[in-house]
Amino acid sequence: MAKYRDFDDDYEYEDDKYIYEEEKAPGHRNVNDYSVEEKNNQKSVRPHKKKKRKRWVMILIFAIEIILLLVLIIVWYVVGKLEMIERPAIDRDAIVINRELDDDTIEVLDGYTNILLLGSDARDNTVEGLNKLGENHTDSIIIASINNKTKEVRLVSVYRDTVLKFVDTANTQEVKYNKATDAMFYYGVESAISMINTNLDLDIKDYVMVNWNALIDIVDAVGGIDIEIDENELYWINEYLRDTGKNTGRSYTNVENTGMVHLDGIQATAYCRIRYGGGSDFRRTERQRTVINLVVEKAKNMDITKLNSAINSVFGNISTSLDVGTILNLAKSLASYTITESSGFPTEVTYVTTLKGNTSDRDFVLAKDLAANVTVLHKVLFDVDNYDPTPTVKDINKTISELSGAY
Repeated sequence: MAKYRDFDDDYEYEDDKYIYEEEKAPGHRNVNDYSVEEKNNQKSVRPHKKKKRKRWVMILIFAIEIILLLVLIIVWYVVGKLEMIERPAIDRDAIVINRELDDDTIEVLDGYTNILLLGSDARDNTVEGLNKLGENHTDSIIIASINNKTKEVRLVSVYRDTVLKFVDTANTQEVKYNKATDAMFYYGVESAISMINTNLDLDIKDYVMVNWNALIDIVDAVGGIDIEIDENELYWINEYLRDTGKNTGRSYTNVENTGMVHLDGIQATAYCRIRYGGGSDFRRTERQRTVINLVVEKAKNMDITKLNSAINSVFGNISTSLDVGTILNLAKSLASYTITESSGFPTEVTYVTTLKGNTSDRDFVLAKDLAANVTVLHKVLFDVDNYDPTPTVKDINKTISELSGAY
């Protein structure tokens, strides 16, 4: 008896008739050779197979719809969480990016996502209090540079007491040379970003700012961190614990021992604030970067329950200019991020207690040759050898030298 191929292989419909290719094999029968009964049997099989295949197509479509629905639910959930973040209006047109950057530098910078991380000393526990003019200083100023290809992250802390040039972005006629921490206090976040761009030849457009509560909550959410504590740090961490507890309304437990110590959120925050006991602001910024590194590494391994808890706790204490799409794009690569560099700026420093035009006697940190320090910075962040700073940076360096008389 002749074997017949499945209709899906050789047959097509055309006015309810079957058309198939004639085969050359011995014993092959033409369609006209079949009896009426055999033809009827063939026709009765075909609709059954078509119906069966149609059912599978419907099941596949239904499965795709379910998957899409789940994706939409997840996106809705994540976006809902992101809406917890404070996004104050920011005047992007007011942010200054040095127009003297050459094409080669612009091309290099385009390969990175550069974000300014700001830690506010706001005593107001609300996220709205982060951006109040005349009230808050940025105790922590960190440039986070993310390589878009390798996902390497490099962190550079700008010492808060470093003398830099900043301009009131609402009144470009007023120029001030002062500590970096004061830019936010006097003029707002646009001025703080512009200050970093102008003095360091960068193209930063976005920022993320947190208060003490955010740091406390994120460290607690990852289960605390383990840090080596020395004798000086042991004394000062407990001093700062009192002040941090008072200003946040959080309870705390003193740190009792030196050596490797497990710190909870408020203890880690007090650790980040230490300015005394040797190293001044240089050691403090190093402590801050250490805590960030430890938190990132633990967050990369968090399960969904703990991650959700961290989001609920932290997002309500963050202010940022990043939009939802950018945050989602950054978040999806979290597991790939590796902090490969952590350092401070400037690398070569000197100190003065007075500055021409500044009536207050304060401890100022000066970049000993700002242009040379910017060259080093571009090597650290972008692996650029022998970077030649713009004329603007060189002019700022000359002015700081004249105002300070230090070099």
